[in-house]
Amino acid sequence: MIKSAAAEKKTYSFKSRIYWIMYLLMGVEVVCLLGFMIYTSLTVRRQRFLDIQQTLTLYDTQISQSLLGVDYYLMEIAQYSTDYSQAALQTKEERDYRGNARLQNLMEYNLRSFQVVEGMLTYFPVSDTWISVQNYESTRQTFHNYLREQITDKKQRTKMGVGNGVYWRTLEYDGTTYLVRIFDNRNSFAGSWTNLDRLGESLTELGEFHALVIFSDAEGRILPMRSDRFSSALSEDEMDRMSRKLKRIEEEGGHQDYEIVRIDGTRYLIVVQELGFSDQGVRATALVPVREIDISLKRYAQITLAILALTGAAFVFVDRGLRRFLRATVSMLGTVTDAVASGHEDERINTQDIPLIEMKQIGASFNHMVDRIQSLKIEAYEENIQAKNFQLLALRSQVAPHFLINCLNMIGYMNDGTEENTRIIHQMVATLSEHLRYTLSTKERVPLSEEAEYERNYVALSEIRFPGCITFEMEISEEASRAMVFPLILIMFTENTFKYNLVMGEQLKLLVRAEVYQKDGEKRLHIMHLDSGGGYPEEILRMVNENEESGIAGTDGQKIGVRNIARRLQLYYGESAGLTLSNEPGLGARNDIDIPYVEYRDRQ
Repeated sequence: MIKSAAAEKKTYSFKSRIYWIMYLLMGVEVVCLLGFMIYTSLTVRRQRFLDIQQTLTLYDTQISQSLLGVDYYLMEIAQYSTDYSQAALQTKEERDYRGNARLQNLMEYNLRSFQVVEGMLTYFPVSDTWISVQNYESTRQTFHNYLREQITDKKQRTKMGVGNGVYWRTLEYDGTTYLVRIFDNRNSFAGSWTNLDRLGESLTELGEFHALVIFSDAEGRILPMRSDRFSSALSEDEMDRMSRKLKRIEEEGGHQDYEIVRIDGTRYLIVVQELGFSDQGVRATALVPVREIDISLKRYAQITLAILALTGAAFVFVDRGLRRFLRATVSMLGTVTDAVASGHEDERINTQDIPLIEMKQIGASFNHMVDRIQSLKIEAYEENIQAKNFQLLALRSQVAPHFLINCLNMIGYMNDGTEENTRIIHQMVATLSEHLRYTLSTKERVPLSEEAEYERNYVALSEIRFPGCITFEMEISEEASRAMVFPLILIMFTENTFKYNLVMGEQLKLLVRAEVYQKDGEKRLHIMHLDSGGGYPEEILRMVNENEESGIAGTDGQKIGVRNIARRLQLYYGESAGLTLSNEPGLGARNDIDIPYVEYRDRQ
């Protein structure tokens, strides 16, 4: 009997077909996963090598640039410092101790800007004068004395390669490797020193790779260090075997590629980077345990397989029930999403015609998201404009033009060639330089002690212009001096005080007080700025204390300064900051600032 074509056509179950497709996709996914794991196991070590090599290369570049900055600074002192030039030519009998002290203070002040080094020195053979500054927290005094003996002795200087003017030289002392750089400036020597432990501190990124860092020379010999994070973590036998392996790698020219070495049963991925700041072939080598790389692969495989299993199980149970819902939802969202992406931001989902509650909720959520995106764009635009306007006000109020002009006019007036006026001019220029350097600084946070120092500097500058007219007192507790504040928090009030109240021949008193107190279990900082001037106009007191910001945004200099302080307090501390302006009976303007106490931490 002949069957019809319709009877010959096979039938199938939609459910079975979905499961068959699902299992096929899962099988393909498993095969792809296995292939990917094999590929990953072959390439992950190479990639790990490239990551560490890139880190070491960046480290070499940053350290070399930092040390180059130290070189430039030392050369600048030798060429442009008057105290340095005079000391280089003076004999023992002609020593200028005040000039030497100024030179030492200058070096000590700038040493903080070069965190990569531990100390700086100058030596003048003619007068046998040695000047040095150092970080005693990390520098051993015995090495300082040893270095002095080496530099002051002519034979030892020659042996150390002093004055080659090109590279930093290694110097091993008391189980630590130091780097020393000395410039020979004919009649004087200027230099600096550091050690490998300090230079290696910036290799923190290698900690995530569980890497051990060692430093070696061109012969493969491991340079001694003290930190357990570096070569001191290896035993003497391990260091000896590692030295031989490094020497072999260097002889074969293989430091551009990675190699796996075994030390006492532990396999390490080794990455070598030659450091460019030394001519003695100093190299930084990272040793990464291979087991840490393998563990990361195993974990990745386990997580991937678990996700695959969960995905398959969830797909089996929810696929058929959600297919129609997802298809309709994706179609609906796709239409409006494409419209929004093409620039039609007013496109919305019409939820009134949707009968399904879940889809109605999705549509409402999408519409809310679009509205929120538009709102955020508007807010971001407004905040950007506001931030720019505030920056202009801040820059405008940092340095009062009239103050600078008056100082320059006074310098020009006193430039009559007399010894006394010349001394005052020198003092005024130096003090004005420090003031401008601070007011034009880009720091966002400073300790209150630093702000107080430049407050004294500003008052001292004003006392030169108005001798005998200023009585200044500052009472800041030790704990308050460590508080973190934004720059110019005091100077802006003092500038207003002097601008509107300082008159030649009349006495003006100024008191600054800061203390820390407890309120509701929270530490807070209270700063008071009080003068004996004419006080604030009632209009400004009302506007500031009632938070009428629009009323103090005018063109008057006093209003701009008050606006700047009030706005910066709001931006930095929000509602937790308080600013109160008042007129002290029997005196003048009083400014009280109340902010949360946060101890200043210098960001290295």
